[in-house]
This record gives sequence, C-alpha cells and structure tokens, in this order.
Amino acid sequence: MEAFVFEESCRLEQTAALESRVQEFLKEQKILQPADSTVARIIGEQRKLAREHIFEKIAAGVPKELAKTLDDLLVVTEVRRFLDFKRSRRTRARPLLRLCYR
Repeated sequence: MEAFVFEESCRLEQTAALESRVQEFLKEQKILQPADSTVARIIGEQRKLAREHIFEKIAAGVPKELAKTLDDLLVVTEVRRFLDFKRSRRTRARPLLRLCYR
C-alpha cells in the first residue's frame, strides 16, 4: 500500500483525492480498510517522501549557476528585510492617504 500511496502522491497534491484513491485501491485489492488515522499517517509520510523525491529531481536538472543564484536569493540580509518592510508599508499607506484627502 505504501508504494501505491507514494506513486499517487507524486501525481496528486490534494489530500482528499489521495485518500479517495487509497480507498479505491484497497477495495480493488480486497484489503481490509485500516483505521482512518493509519491511512492519514501513511499518506502524510508518503507525501513527504514524494515531495522530497520531486524536489531532488528538479534540483538535479537545474544548472549549477542557476542553483547558486537561487540560493543567494534565499539569503535575507538586514538591509533587504528593512527595504521590503518600507516598501510594504508605503504600498499599504497610499489608499489610506487618498481617503484622507477626499
């Protein structure tokens, strides 16, 4: 069952759709339905493994130069954090200022 859930987790993102496919699989294979908590645990574990597998496949296909550039974007400096904060405050304040001047 875990191999089936892993394969389906690589294809499906929604938990409800995945649970439905698991129930169909169990009926087709004439396997006794386990407790809901057991199914949820297996789905959670296999989704995590599938997500890691997908990320590894994507990372393997990214050129090294692009990977370094993307990694550098993840580093947040204090200056960048401050500038982002200032920008977000400015964009939120403008509609309020327009209302004040009416």
